[in-house]
Amino acid sequence: MRTISAQSFACLLALAAGSAAVRAQDAQPAVQGLHEVIVTAERRSQNLQSVPMSITALTSATLSRQAITNFADYADKVPNLSFAMTGDGVGTSRTISIRGISGESVTGFYIDDTPVPASLDPRILDIARIEVLRGPQGTLYGARSMAGTVRIITQTPSFEQFQGHAQVDVGTTAHTTRGNYEGEAVANIPLIKGRAALRVSGFYDSEAGWLTRTYCTDPATAGVTCFPQTRDPALISKVSNVAATESYGGAASIAFKV
Repeated sequence: MRTISAQSFACLLALAAGSAAVRAQDAQPAVQGLHEVIVTAERRSQNLQSVPMSITALTSATLSRQAITNFADYADKVPNLSFAMTGDGVGTSRTISIRGISGESVTGFYIDDTPVPASLDPRILDIARIEVLRGPQGTLYGARSMAGTVRIITQTPSFEQFQGHAQVDVGTTAHTTRGNYEGEAVANIPLIKGRAALRVSGFYDSEAGWLTRTYCTDPATAGVTCFPQTRDPALISKVSNVAATESYGGAASIAFKV
C-alpha cells in the first residue's frame, strides 16, 4: 500500500487552498471607479459633484441605454420635475414645473445656450447630456428660470477622427394594417484634421395607425337607413390606419478652430 508523508499532505492542502483562492478572486466582479460627469451649468466645464446647485444630469450613455427619444421619456426619470398639457394650443400645449413651482414662463428650456419655448419636444438624438437645474436660477438664465431650467446639450464635432453610427427598428402594433419603422444615423466628418469638422444627424419615424374609422357613405342616410350597427358595405365606408404618425428631422453643425 502506498503511503503519503505528513509533509506531502501539507503541501497538497496548501496547493488546494491557493487554487480555491485564485478561483474566488476570479469570480469577484472588477471594482470600477465612479464615472466623472462634466456639466456646464455655470457656463464652464465642471465636475457634477463640484457644482454648488441642485442639478440632475443624464449622460449620453444613460439616454442610449434607456432608449430615451423624447421629453416624456426623460422627464419621468428626473426627481421634482413634472409636466402637463394645458390645452391652450400648440404654442403653449405643455408646461414644465420643478419643485412644484408652475405657471407661465417660470421654467427655462434651452437647447445648448439658446432659450426656446418649453412646448418644443426635440428628438433626443446625438445628445451629449441633459441637465435639469432646480431653481431659482440667477442671471445666467434670466427671469424665466424661477422654478429651474432644462438644458439639452448637443454633441460637438470632433476634429480628430471619423465617427458614425446607424440604427433601424422595425415593429408591429395590434389592430394595425402596417408595421412601425424607425431609423436614425449620425456621422462626424473631420474636414481639416485638427481645424474643422462637420457633424450631421437625422431620423425617420413612422408609426402605424391603430384605429379604423367607420362612417355612412351617404350623409343623408345617417340615422335613417345607416346606423353605427349597420354592416351593409353599400352604406358603410371604412378608413383604416387612422392616428398614424410620421416624423423626420435632422441637424448639422460645423466647428472651426482658429
